[in-house]
Amino acid sequence: MSLQVIINGIATGSIYALIATGFALIFNVLKFSNFSHGATMTAAAFIAYFLVSSKGMGLVPTLLIAGLAGALISLFGEFVGFRRILKNHSAPTYFFVSSITLGTLYEGLVTIKAGSNFFNSLPF
Repeated sequence: MSLQVIINGIATGSIYALIATGFALIFNVLKFSNFSHGATMTAAAFIAYFLVSSKGMGLVPTLLIAGLAGALISLFGEFVGFRRILKNHSAPTYFFVSSITLGTLYEGLVTIKAGSNFFNSLPF
């Protein structure tokens, strides 16, 4: 077995563990599964990619700005998708529908900006 395959497996597993930890944390705090969590992470990652590819920013400023962008995206989702449901004490099904809708919105916005091809040459 190649050492590179082992390193790739550890890196991929670490990303999956980070996402699973985020889902577990959100479920334990909010008592519902936020299915837009992955799309929020994707949007923040693409913001980081755009900053590096177009502005040539360094690692630390890129991570700070992408983290702040992810927080702002999450706040947007909370105010638009979940706040009214919480205030009205609505059925838990509404949280499910709202989180999937927000995830679809975020993924659509990333697709509009980055394109839908796997290997797209982004003109930045």
